[in-house]
Amino acid sequence: GFSLPFTVPDLSPGVYTVSVSAGSDHAEVEIEIISKRPTATSKPHTPTDADVLTYFNEIAFGQEYDSSVDRVIHKWENDIRIKALGTPTDADLSTLNQVVEELNDVITGISMEIVEESVAEIEIHFAPESTFPALLPSYVPVNKGYFQIWWTNNEITEGTILISSVGLTQNERSHLIRHKLTQ
Repeated sequence: GFSLPFTVPDLSPGVYTVSVSAGSDHAEVEIEIISKRPTATSKPHTPTDADVLTYFNEIAFGQEYDSSVDRVIHKWENDIRIKALGTPTDADLSTLNQVVEELNDVITGISMEIVEESVAEIEIHFAPESTFPALLPSYVPVNKGYFQIWWTNNEITEGTILISSVGLTQNERSHLIRHKLTQ
């Protein structure tokens, strides 16, 4: 069975990581609280097992653009090397380092590292959105941040992340780095 009771606290605006496990499967998702709207009658919500299972299914099995994919959890089995390409800012690289450090603190069994060598499992391209189709032919237009993964026998083997280098504030870029890498 699946059971993970937890209480959603009265959170301040910011980015939080939620971890959910079911048997040997594990998923982590990042949530962003945009604004805090307390009311006089606000009480923490304790999700039911059904709520948690629904949320886990959405995160673990959800497909943003391709619903034809089998509902199977795909996961990394080996260490992950990440390479930044294009025109990342110093703040982009700082955010990337911070996110990798945070993920390494909560992930067990594998580690992530940023590399400059030519071989990497994840490439993060910082480029104008107009170049995204050339970098990743499956890119779905009008996305300032986009990612795709590839797998063999449910093991993720490779990923590409696209972050627009124009038309975004640094806060938006940093959010996309965190969001896409965590996904």
